[in-house]
Amino acid sequence: LKSHILHRGALARADTSQATRSAMAVCGMGSAARSRRARLGGGLVRAAVLAGSVAAAWAWECSTDVALGPTRSTSKKGIALDDSTWRGCASKIPSAWPNDGEPVKSLRLFRSWDKAWPEGDRMESWKALVKFTHDNGAKIFVGTQITCSEEDDERDWAWTKELMQMLGREHIMGVSIGNELELLASKKGSSETCATELWEGGRLWRDFQSRVEELGALGLQDVPITSVFTGTGLGSGDTMQFMEIPGEALVHTFIGQATKKYGSRFVFAFNFYPYFDPNLRFDENATGQCAAALSIATCFNSSSCLVNSGVTLARAKAQSIANGRPQVWIGETGWSSPASSTLDTEMSHCEAWSSQSTLEKVYDNFLSWDLDRSSAPDHAFYFTARDSWNFGNLEHFGLIDSCLDPRCKVRSEHYKGRPLAWLSLVWLALSACAGLGAVCLICAGAASARRVRAKALLNIDAEAGAASA
Repeated sequence: LKSHILHRGALARADTSQATRSAMAVCGMGSAARSRRARLGGGLVRAAVLAGSVAAAWAWECSTDVALGPTRSTSKKGIALDDSTWRGCASKIPSAWPNDGEPVKSLRLFRSWDKAWPEGDRMESWKALVKFTHDNGAKIFVGTQITCSEEDDERDWAWTKELMQMLGREHIMGVSIGNELELLASKKGSSETCATELWEGGRLWRDFQSRVEELGALGLQDVPITSVFTGTGLGSGDTMQFMEIPGEALVHTFIGQATKKYGSRFVFAFNFYPYFDPNLRFDENATGQCAAALSIATCFNSSSCLVNSGVTLARAKAQSIANGRPQVWIGETGWSSPASSTLDTEMSHCEAWSSQSTLEKVYDNFLSWDLDRSSAPDHAFYFTARDSWNFGNLEHFGLIDSCLDPRCKVRSEHYKGRPLAWLSLVWLALSACAGLGAVCLICAGAASARRVRAKALLNIDAEAGAASA
């Protein structure tokens, strides 16, 4: 933002002469008045123009003293929007990648709203999201839920349609109908028959087709569609078949139906979390140490990296069931620091696993990940903007701690934030006042000049009259 402000300031200085001339023209100021007011008026107009430029460029970013990046493939990366930000501070969606400053061009939205959240806050959050997308030229990967409650799903779908109409076609990247449904059978509170009805009973496929048809009625007939699964949904690496376990999830059957009916419009989307990988172990002969696990869990630049190997397997299976080169997206990937309360693997006993330095490493590697390579996913979302709750459990995957903390999570130990941040607002206010004062002074100067000129003409006329008498 600082460099952008400086750039805008340079443009403002370049335009000062034109701005001054325009103000003078409005006031009808002559050359004599211009010579008297140019120094003061020009300086004040410069302040006013610069203040306007800064205000136009102002957008929310977290503050930090640690620089990462640079971010590569920015058009193919986005941030997943957590519930804390979406419900509590949608006006503080990061406009730039934390610790780097490159603009955020896409967001993943898991739901349009939640019935447990205050209804009165819904439209305010929606308007904030619409403003973000329009101000930043961003696109939204919109999500709508599929759960064990059809009534809740219908309410959510109605909200989703309303929000998409507010966003506009040009700001909708794709639509996900359901998220991680292969885990539904194991989730707390899920009924014994829910997964069976969803998969064997065909409710997922019926609802999926119904919602896609309604997208067409909204003018979104060409928007990419998907249902996002986890790495578990990929199934075994020994076969080209996706997960297919009766009573749990029939992912392969569903994907086969979707690709057959919708072709390349259907996107293969998966959430990859090496952080939770249950197969990772401590280093040999070094209890509590996990350097080997960290080396493959935190990287994105090699086929041996866990995320990369997941993408490779996803693309291979996608090409085995679909024609051409289907789109493969990462719906979520990220790292928790401090440790997530849901981490129950051996790595929960490795101190380095959930450390601040490891989070910094993972995030920096994600920023520098080159998604223009043929082996890379076509798009990837980092999870998430802020720490948030997940099914009643607090997780710390955020790049920012909370809505109340303006600092980026990746920062030095003693960093306290921008000093006297309120002075920036005071400066803007004073600059704006100075701009108004400049116009007043310029116009006052113009009026004064006209009075002097008029008086001079009267004196000349009087002298001429006396001479002729």
